[in-house]
Amino acid sequence: MTSKLNTLFARFRKDEEANLSVEAIILLPVLLWAFMAMFIFFDNFRSHSVAQKAAYTIGDMISRETDYIDPTYMTNAYKLLQFLSESEAADTSLRVTVVKYNANKDRYQRVWSKKKGAGYEPLNNTQVKKLANKLPNMVHNEQLILVETKTRYDSVSDIGLLGDEVETFVFTRPRFAPQVMWNAG
Repeated sequence: MTSKLNTLFARFRKDEEANLSVEAIILLPVLLWAFMAMFIFFDNFRSHSVAQKAAYTIGDMISRETDYIDPTYMTNAYKLLQFLSESEAADTSLRVTVVKYNANKDRYQRVWSKKKGAGYEPLNNTQVKKLANKLPNMVHNEQLILVETKTRYDSVSDIGLLGDEVETFVFTRPRFAPQVMWNAG
């Protein structure tokens, strides 16, 4: 009896028919998941890159202004962010803050801060002080433009590793004028 079992096991071990089908059934779901995950990761990084470039564009645009920034300008910058990031108004937020450095008190101070969209509130001086480790070294009374954006990332499928919100934090120094001024009306 044992010799018959040994013979059956030996024949079963040497039989190579249908191995490809079994391997395909086992590996196909893994390969499909890996392909989908690569697509989702690439799309997520693309979304982050687009949001970062849009924030730099808005910061650069404001840094070149020699006139006052007004509510119409902010509305158009917000529309530009929506266009560049391909986002809806409900999924997009923009906050622009002009910060100056006071060397006498060794601290950053808010000059003005405005927002568009529901994701942000204007920064106050206390919040600006907390950002000191993220801001560059500056000389006395120098200003910089801080642009923060939030956009929503909608994934094709949820693989459980990526967030659904893309946030940016960029700063730029004024280029053609020593300061960027706000005019409410």
